[in-house]
Amino acid sequence: MKRYVDIEIYRGDDNIYIACSPEFDIYSNGNTQEEAVAKLNKKVNEFIDKYDSVFDARGDINYTVH
Repeated sequence: MKRYVDIEIYRGDDNIYIACSPEFDIYSNGNTQEEAVAKLNKKVNEFIDKYDSVFDARGDINYTVH
């Protein structure tokens, strides 16, 4: 089962990228967009693992970037 998560990416004044998953209210940052998204993906997976009873089964997470 695949899950789709919307991700918003912002670039701060200090050129640090901030990735956000509004539906989970989880944030991460990185020096590049890819790094910020990779960290966010890890945090979302950890969230799902922690609250796995809420989800049917853990599947691959795909995302769209806004």
